Amino acid sequence: MQEIERLNQQNEQANQQGEDLSAQVRSLEFEISKALNRTEDLNRQLEQKQYETKQKEAAVHDCEREMQTLKSQLQSFINEL
Repeated sequence: MQEIERLNQQNEQANQQGEDLSAQVRSLEFEISKALNRTEDLNRQLEQKQYETKQKEAAVHDCEREMQTLKSQLQSFINEL
């Protein structure tokens, strides 16, 4: 009888440990999910910033080209004088 009680107690402890581990796994899965969502948000923000940077670089390039054109025109006007 004592052997059966001891085995039942061990079984109960094992079940409790299993439930505790399952709860830990669920908690970790939730934390991983939050981290993945945050990573996705950061990736979207990064892509947006990269797009904005490319647009600004293109605008700067256009301005530099326009400045060069104006410098050339100015030099032509100076040479004509």
